[in-house]
Amino acid sequence: MKCPVIRPLCVFALVIAVVLGGSCKKAPQRGLDDIKASGQLLMLTNAPFPPYEFYAADGDLIGVDIDIARRIARHLGVELTVSIRPFDELLPALAAGEADMVLAGLTINDERLKQASFSLPYIDAMQYLIIPSTENIKVLEDLGGKTVGAQAGSTGEEIIAKAIADGPLRKTGCQLLALADPAEAVAKVLNGELDAVVVDDTVALQLTAGHAALSATPLFSQSGAMLSEQYGVAVAPSNPELLSAVNEVITELKNSGELSAKIKKYEAMAREQTGANAN
Repeated sequence: MKCPVIRPLCVFALVIAVVLGGSCKKAPQRGLDDIKASGQLLMLTNAPFPPYEFYAADGDLIGVDIDIARRIARHLGVELTVSIRPFDELLPALAAGEADMVLAGLTINDERLKQASFSLPYIDAMQYLIIPSTENIKVLEDLGGKTVGAQAGSTGEEIIAKAIADGPLRKTGCQLLALADPAEAVAKVLNGELDAVVVDDTVALQLTAGHAALSATPLFSQSGAMLSEQYGVAVAPSNPELLSAVNEVITELKNSGELSAKIKKYEAMAREQTGANAN
């Protein structure tokens, strides 16, 4: 496999490293002083996941999470290095000392809080379904007898797995297929291999842009409540100083309105790109 082209993003270097092997042996977790001394902030993510991380036409990795990470690096006075990993390997790799933080549209939940410390939330997201436009699926129970896709390690996978194990989809014939990325799952809906995909709202809307055969619709629980979540930046529990710096940046971006502007910017870019690819 060819290595991705390395290009600078503004005044900071963004190195895209695709890791093909398994996780390395556990390394000592770097503290804030170590990060500054090295001159590099090591970030893990998973792509594509538009508008948070996706590839521009020229091959650069861009998106909301990338901009947040670049701002954190600038705040610390270091360069940013980004490595791409499978989604379900991100937190184990962080715990193994292979990176300083994870930004990947990562939902804050109790299970993940056992593995990492999370920043203040920077995104409020909802669970959506991507389905054929001819289908009318609104709540979990409607997925009975369906084959449902979700990204491995994602909140969507967790929701469907739990509903099948001991919830409203138990003994309904619903089957869950975990896939590497949402775009792959959408392709399987288009060719009839999947009946539905569970994914976060913004991503669902991006991936269905330009596809008349697909619909993106909110997923409701059995009680009629919308299933929601919040994204955060994950850092090692042993690194409270880095967490504090991350929270400073997130607070600044939110209070200034920059974060909202970035979300709109990358939503538009991802929508244009997805629409172009669909034509």
